[in-house]
Amino acid sequence: MSSETAVAGGVRVATNMIAPSATNPRKNFDQSALEELASSISRHGVLQPVVVRSWPASRKPPKGTPEPLYELVVGERRWRAAQLAGLEAIPATVREMADAEVVEVQIVENLQRADLHPLEEADGYRQLMAKGHDVARIAEQTGRSVKYVYDRVKLLSLTKAAQRAFLAGDFTAGHAVILARLKPADQERVMNDPDALFTDERLLFTPDEEDERLLESRKARSVRELQGWVDEHVKLEAAQADPMLFPDTAATLKAATDEKEKVVRITHEQMTPEDAKDGPRPILGRSWKRADGQRGSKQCEHSVIGMVVIGPGRGEAMRVCVDKKHCTVHWGDLIKAAKKREKEVAKAGATGEDRDALRRRKNEEEQARQKAEALRWEKATPGILEALAAAVKKLSAGAGGKLGKIVIETLTESVYLQDPKAVSKLMPPGRTAEDLVRHVAFVSLACEVEDSYGRQQFVKGAKELGVDVKRILDAAAPAAADAPQAKAKKAKRKT
Repeated sequence: MSSETAVAGGVRVATNMIAPSATNPRKNFDQSALEELASSISRHGVLQPVVVRSWPASRKPPKGTPEPLYELVVGERRWRAAQLAGLEAIPATVREMADAEVVEVQIVENLQRADLHPLEEADGYRQLMAKGHDVARIAEQTGRSVKYVYDRVKLLSLTKAAQRAFLAGDFTAGHAVILARLKPADQERVMNDPDALFTDERLLFTPDEEDERLLESRKARSVRELQGWVDEHVKLEAAQADPMLFPDTAATLKAATDEKEKVVRITHEQMTPEDAKDGPRPILGRSWKRADGQRGSKQCEHSVIGMVVIGPGRGEAMRVCVDKKHCTVHWGDLIKAAKKREKEVAKAGATGEDRDALRRRKNEEEQARQKAEALRWEKATPGILEALAAAVKKLSAGAGGKLGKIVIETLTESVYLQDPKAVSKLMPPGRTAEDLVRHVAFVSLACEVEDSYGRQQFVKGAKELGVDVKRILDAAAPAAADAPQAKAKKAKRKT
């Protein structure tokens, strides 16, 4: 038969005259889904033409294919399903396109498919970048944000083991992005540490056999839990400060490099975390003070750039003061105490050897004082907590009271919202304890709405609250991938 037959709006092309494209981002085709589509095609035909181009002269056609030959640009699922349905020809639109245009069209078209895997999408972006497209241009052409495209491309940094687990559905894109930002060795740590990415749901039962058996089912922790583990256990170096994840930090570090300014590693922790003991250790929280004038801090001429490399605030950069010998703004008490000790030594008229002994004694006394003070707090903590509990029970739990302010301040510091005023307007703190609980819960839910990597889990959680997020999404902005299906259903209803 002829390779082409003219039809309205295009041609019908013999299915055996079409070969799949090697640049198609979609690599996985679910067989059961193809069989369902083939069944539909058997009843209604192919409702939307595939897009093909003449096979490029620069490439050899696949062995055993007839001439003339077309390269399938868009619609490989339809083509495969049509073959399963026994169709000898399918409607097609023939276009002449350059290689770069083919890849671009394939990515844009596939982005409209809900079942395109993020790794397939990332590979498509990689192909575009290999042809000279940068992230900003890809974002503009595909209608995505720069950060979205950047994060997808970053997925190509996943180790082979992490990619296999991701493709198997062991964790979400949100987990994958966090993993991809880590070095391969740290990715392996996350995958294997029982407290990091996965948790085991254990079911113990007694079968007919003599011994009991233990079944284990792996389940991914939440994206926030994984990020918390990474912050606590993976030390961040300046070179790893992702400009998309830490834009302010990246800008601060670049400025410091340009000005040849000192950058120090810091942590809010009071003891060196176990995972930070290899290599240069960070300066502990008791040995640095914020010095940028923010959050009530004071500025000084001795400040340097400090980057939090592990623990709370990981990835944050700010001006800090670590000069305990010269900065009277931040370390005045220490300097004053040191001078007092020097005067005591001079007044005693001690020899050089005696001075060293006196300094050691003073240091030992200071260490003993600090240890004694720490023990006092340790012993007093139960009593302090008991007194606080009694005081809290007497205070009003309303949003306008002291307790309400504490809760709201804590919440504000721990979350990030694009438009906090709009959220508070929808669910204000109010005055009663119930109002406060509703406000706190609503802010937490609003954060999940804005968390693009946790939305799949959010949709399920919202359903438990009686909110059909998918229905609202479809009503506000119907997904492009649903358009052909909607047209097909509408046509079926008319017939």
